[in-house]
Amino acid sequence: MDGQSTSPESLFTRRAGRRGWLSLAAGGMAAACAPTSASGVTLPTVPRHRTLHVMNGSMVGRFGDTGVGNPYHFNSTHYTGHAALWEPLFYFSAVGPGMIPWLAHDFAYSADATELTVRLRDGVRWGDGKPFTARDVAFTLLAVAGSPPTVAFSQDLKAQVRDAFAADPLTLVVRFGSPSPRFLFDYLTFKYDTGLKILPEHVFRGRKLADFDFYDPGAGWPFGTGPYRVAAWTDTWKFLDRRADWWGSVAQFADLPGPERIVVVPYADENRLAMGMTRGEIDHSWTMVHSTARALVGEGVDGARTGGNLDGAYAPAGKPQSGTALSERMALMTYSFGRPPYGNVDWWPLSLWFDTRVPPFNDPRLRWAISFAIDRRRLVEVGQEGFGEPTALPYPSFRALEPYLESVRYRLWEFPSNRYAPREVAKRMEAMGFRRDGSGFWARDGTRVRLPIVGHPQWADLGPVLAELLRLEGFDASYDQPPDWLDRIRTGRATAWIYGHGASVVDPHFTLTLFHGRNTASESAAAGGAGGSWSRWSDPEFDRVVDQMNQVPVGDRRMLDLFPEAMDVWLRDLPNVPLVQSFHHNVMSQVYWVGWPSILNPYVNDAFWHLTWPLVLRRLKPVR
Repeated sequence: MDGQSTSPESLFTRRAGRRGWLSLAAGGMAAACAPTSASGVTLPTVPRHRTLHVMNGSMVGRFGDTGVGNPYHFNSTHYTGHAALWEPLFYFSAVGPGMIPWLAHDFAYSADATELTVRLRDGVRWGDGKPFTARDVAFTLLAVAGSPPTVAFSQDLKAQVRDAFAADPLTLVVRFGSPSPRFLFDYLTFKYDTGLKILPEHVFRGRKLADFDFYDPGAGWPFGTGPYRVAAWTDTWKFLDRRADWWGSVAQFADLPGPERIVVVPYADENRLAMGMTRGEIDHSWTMVHSTARALVGEGVDGARTGGNLDGAYAPAGKPQSGTALSERMALMTYSFGRPPYGNVDWWPLSLWFDTRVPPFNDPRLRWAISFAIDRRRLVEVGQEGFGEPTALPYPSFRALEPYLESVRYRLWEFPSNRYAPREVAKRMEAMGFRRDGSGFWARDGTRVRLPIVGHPQWADLGPVLAELLRLEGFDASYDQPPDWLDRIRTGRATAWIYGHGASVVDPHFTLTLFHGRNTASESAAAGGAGGSWSRWSDPEFDRVVDQMNQVPVGDRRMLDLFPEAMDVWLRDLPNVPLVQSFHHNVMSQVYWVGWPSILNPYVNDAFWHLTWPLVLRRLKPVR
């Protein structure tokens, strides 16, 4: 493969051959290794063993963001490799070293937390060579705050930021309308999927964030301060090439990442993704269903035998040496290697969400009846093959959150949000005037409670089981995975869906902001980056408590008093129904690359669609 010359256009777009997936993986990935001309862009030769291949899973079949480099555009996503372009003032790793200064040195709040001063690192440059300064950060904060609700974080920043300016090129000052001691951690720090992407003022000034695409290959757009640039991009593949002039290397702040080229292709289906992993054609997978990940890594295949990597077992060509009893399949690993849970707990606990504007789902009594109808023990046993964990609250089972979750544990006696209770279902439904029809489904005035649930293919194990459990208790439920599932949710064309909560990792505040009224008032509003706030639920009492929480620093004991107040309202109304903890069953290949995160090397979560992915790229080393 290393010496092959071919055209990515012909390989990524032709129909699959007899092996079933050349159009997306086998042929397309081969294109990364040779000099080619694609979309008018000449690509240099990069050998396979210096190229990282990933299959994105957020979009099925084709990228939906092609030609959108502006991270605040409605159609934008960093899931398709763009996390390699953007860098934050600080990173945060919940499983590793915590806060990591990056574009900034340090920060300080005023005594009353109404002003934040951040000292930036000298020598940082944008991808076009222009200096990165405090003006860029101040411009981004004010531009986002002045944008419509369709722009992520806009309503949160509008409520908090009074002014932002550069005291000098390397000193940022942010002034707040009220104490905001959490602001830097919540918005200027990359953790999992959240954090503000800082924009180059010299490009974006005078443009609307909601619709400027920031894409012009001739001008080198898009670019960030990160160590990669978009070399070529269609709706079926994307090449990101490492920048030799990256500021971090030039300033001797950090070494260049290992991969010289990253090739991203859209998700086809789980079987094709698994096939690509076993053939060594894909190095890093989108999260898989548990059974697929388990089958790929093999129960008991344990990278711990060689200190967490298998690089000593490979010949120079990147294939297993004869006599080592290793195969390409055995070079595959998850975060927990070949041990349960075949991955790691994600920060994204799953719920059954509703458009709470739509009757009868606007009635909390009905939402509670649906919650009582779900046997989460069976949902885990059947849908997750026993390797799951029910959740009563919209929070990940992270150690840092345990004291806060414990502070509301007693409330679950009154609001048992993961209890299976068929009698409660009947009691509540009958009190609302519903009766079982001739087919056994709940109906009122001749109209059934229809529950068409949509979701992503990664929940192909969970969704059908959830729908069947609801049908057993009288709800006319179904589960579907349409290609536009997320767009339906965002634009108010979905009634119910499976989704997570991308928010809290160290205390409970940020998850609650997803449900704040300022983030649920508008069609298509998207709070908290990946979190989403599409239930359209709001409550003034809840908002008041969350506003108070916003004035409490991270780690302050007052949060233990405020959190139960907020959850009393949330649990009373139950805007969505908590289901299970989310697990990342991501498979990583050690045929060409080693240095992946794991239980033995827990420096960060491994997901390539998270904003912390550059921390993984820095650690990856080629096998040869």
